[in-house]
Amino acid sequence: MRLGEPSPSLAYCLCALTSLACQLEQQGCVDVVLLLSSYSHIHCGLWTSRQDIEMIYEKMAILVNTSRV
Repeated sequence: MRLGEPSPSLAYCLCALTSLACQLEQQGCVDVVLLLSSYSHIHCGLWTSRQDIEMIYEKMAILVNTSRV
């Protein structure tokens, strides 16, 4: 998996992707906005780069399109 340029929030992006993948497996759906806003609530100003958010959406789209949920 290519993640693009490293950013300070890369670790949070990976945690978000893991959480969303678990949510997809358990519930059969994902709420990306809710998860990103809850991370942002915990760590204000976390998502400063549009690329971080786009990367999360792109990777989740790939996972949703390839999963057999």
